[in-house]
Amino acid sequence: MQHLSSLVLAVFCSFFTTGLYSQSTVQISGQFEDVRSEPIILGYYYGTKQYIKDTAQVDAKGKFIFTYPELLEKGIYLFYFPGKENRYVEFLITDDQQFSVKGKLADFTKTVTFSGSTDNTLFYNRLKKVESFRKTEEKWLAVKTRHEVNGNSDSLKTADAAMKQNSDAYSVYTKEFYSTNSNTFLGKLLRFSDRPEVPEELTKTEKFYYYKKHIFDNLDWSFEGVIRSPQYQGLLTEYIDQLTVQDPDSIIAGCDIILQKTRVNDELFKFTLIELVNKYAKSSTVCFDAIYVHLIENYYLKGRAFWLNGPDEESKTQLKKLKENAERLKPVLCGSYAYNFTLADEKGKKHELQKIAGERTILVFWASDCHKCEAFMKELAKITDLCEKKGVAIVSVDNGTDGKLWREKLVKYPVKNMFALTSSSSEELSTLIDQYDLYSTPVAYFLDKDKKIMYKKIDVDQIKDIVERLPDVTN
Repeated sequence: MQHLSSLVLAVFCSFFTTGLYSQSTVQISGQFEDVRSEPIILGYYYGTKQYIKDTAQVDAKGKFIFTYPELLEKGIYLFYFPGKENRYVEFLITDDQQFSVKGKLADFTKTVTFSGSTDNTLFYNRLKKVESFRKTEEKWLAVKTRHEVNGNSDSLKTADAAMKQNSDAYSVYTKEFYSTNSNTFLGKLLRFSDRPEVPEELTKTEKFYYYKKHIFDNLDWSFEGVIRSPQYQGLLTEYIDQLTVQDPDSIIAGCDIILQKTRVNDELFKFTLIELVNKYAKSSTVCFDAIYVHLIENYYLKGRAFWLNGPDEESKTQLKKLKENAERLKPVLCGSYAYNFTLADEKGKKHELQKIAGERTILVFWASDCHKCEAFMKELAKITDLCEKKGVAIVSVDNGTDGKLWREKLVKYPVKNMFALTSSSSEELSTLIDQYDLYSTPVAYFLDKDKKIMYKKIDVDQIKDIVERLPDVTN
């Protein structure tokens, strides 16, 4: 799919000719009063992103046509004009896919008329009504602002009363609209951007939980048009990012809830799962890789990602890669026991990780020939007194490729009371790389008293913040 955001394409290679294929299943024609002899692009939404479907040419009279032998997938589409200041206008593709449109691009909502599409007529009639409420709101808000400056209390009361009246009228209109059009394409679509009204008598906490409990009310999850609109992705983002506690367990539960709801709609389920997997594959938030692993193990690897269940090599390759990613991350998920190694220090003495005492442990993997690692160790040295005060042990593991350089760097960047260990063989190093996901350095883990991973891949500033919140150890 080609993004509309990349529509600064200089040349369009082919255009549909006006009047062709008049017997096609899909025929969308129109005329713009203020567009002449230039390209028009038919685009569509997929989530919040916009993509190109096709291009055509507006003729010298402002006319154009798009035709197709097969029905288009339903959703919000748009006409896009690369050379215009008002670049695009939106419309609906529903069951009626033979219709025409007329209007002025510069003032489309006010001037547009549709022939053969009751859904689009309803769509724009509603937009006009909503616009009238918005203008009334802006008018009285300006009055209120002006009289707040000059202190005219009577005028302020008048403005407040007018704004409330306008708000109440909008609420009545909205309820009537849904009551009359609940089964229409537009009615079902708008439900995904509608939000619950929260009773004023509730406390702040009660309001939050009421809102979250009712946010999915009145939604038709089987509605096929919502995936090609921005409405659903806005709902998904709000539920996961704003209404769900931002810790891995809570987010995992939230993901499962919404994925269960979308199971009645294959395309919506596919869209949701892919969005969530991509979101948490890219997340830099500490410990959020647990969400990614959960989604891979419980959906992709259990055959629920139906689009990858085929025998083709591409599907097999994608599943294999996802499985490998999950397996790589699983040993170092927050809450897991850190892999217990036994390594030697600079004097050859062996130390087992599990037997190193400490209320907490900072575990650092570094390389003595790595400039970023040197900077990390230099900063870590500055908080060693704080770590000692809090009972935090420091364990560093060098990659063992140059023992002489390692010892020189330990002297150059001394970290007080640190267990400075090194891998002594390629086999040990390979095991550490696999068990601790060490594909770059430095990498730091923060372990609890039992050597379970609390935080991972954190910098020295984050380590300092964590340690400062710990209680002092008592002798």
